[in-house]
Amino acid sequence: MKDSKKMIVGTVLYALLYIGIIYASLCLGYIHPFFWVYASLVSSVFAGIPYLYLTARWQKFGVGTLFAFLVAGACALMGEGTILNWGLILLIGIMTDVIRRAIGNKRIAGVRISYLLLALIPFGRTIVIWTDRTKEIAEQAAEMGKAYGDTMEAITPIWMLVVMIIITVIVAFLAERIVEKCMKKSVWLMDV
Repeated sequence: MKDSKKMIVGTVLYALLYIGIIYASLCLGYIHPFFWVYASLVSSVFAGIPYLYLTARWQKFGVGTLFAFLVAGACALMGEGTILNWGLILLIGIMTDVIRRAIGNKRIAGVRISYLLLALIPFGRTIVIWTDRTKEIAEQAAEMGKAYGDTMEAITPIWMLVVMIIITVIVAFLAERIVEKCMKKSVWLMDV
């Protein structure tokens, strides 16, 4: 009973940490539009901590889906994004779990590979810059100023989406390896 309470508390705390990391990364957009559009670069460095912790203890399908559901739900509650954004976030979370299950829920390799996809969750929110470009740039310019909108337009050609996805995957891979070294106790709970 004590272990199940500890697991529930740990799950809640690490899920909140995950949401905090995603939103803190997106909020860096107040500094520069690059950080909003490409929030996945910052979040992928830190989001591996709650992901590794929970996947080591919850060795079943669902961690990626839980994280995605919470992020999509938080976006919806805050009036951020559209059904397309929320659906893409949920799709990324579910696919993360599918990949992890295919490799093995109890294997560290499953965590490593699935995290590469999970790191792309912020793109679920920011994809609108490429799917509804004119409207999004106009809304950002109205909220943050014309210079902000102009900068956003300049830094978001379609080829940058592909480049930033690749860079995010590379950063996520490196970050997860560092997290594994720092969280050896969690790694020991997994099969190598």
